[in-house]
Amino acid sequence: MTRQTDQRNVYVVDDNRDVRRSLSYMLSASDTPSRPFGSGQDFLDSLDDLQPGCILLDLRMPVMDGFAVMEALARRGVDWPVIVMTGHGEISIAVRAMKQGAIDFIQKPFAEEALSGCLETGFKLLAERLEAGQRRRVARERVDQLTARETEVLEGLLAGESNKQLAGRLGISLRTVEMHRGNMMDRLAVANLAEALTLAMEAGLKPADPVATSEGAARQPA
Repeated sequence: MTRQTDQRNVYVVDDNRDVRRSLSYMLSASDTPSRPFGSGQDFLDSLDDLQPGCILLDLRMPVMDGFAVMEALARRGVDWPVIVMTGHGEISIAVRAMKQGAIDFIQKPFAEEALSGCLETGFKLLAERLEAGQRRRVARERVDQLTARETEVLEGLLAGESNKQLAGRLGISLRTVEMHRGNMMDRLAVANLAEALTLAMEAGLKPADPVATSEGAARQPA
């Protein structure tokens, strides 16, 4: 589900056949690839075989409604843009969906111009999310190359610890901290600490919980 593509895919999830047909016609007229699904479960069952795209999601469906579909997407870590489709007078329901992660809503019946505007926003956001996801994966791969001790040093630096504070918390000498820090920088292939910290944050690394130590409390190894 992480394959990147230049195609502007749209997935229509609605139990109403007429709505699916109408949307398929409108999208084909603008050369936008689309695929209809008659239920939320059908869409989720096919998810692993789909390219990234925008999701046009009906909120009121039997068995599994649109909110349940959005919850399932969140559990799977799928952040493709969702545009919810609502009936007339369902603004409060649409607002609830947007709080749950939908990027926009469109009321039925809708004009082609309104649909086009929502999708343009969705496609732009999708490209940004795919790019950010790729950066996170690359950063994670680089951080995963660190040894356990180098990772501890990087976590401490994320927490704002100095080399001396790191030495005290980890129970190693200042010189050993400096060695691990240098090795960590080389392994990450970064030119300075700012680059290392940016990479660590993109990888999702968490700062260490510093233990209160005095400046002179760094213990020397036996």
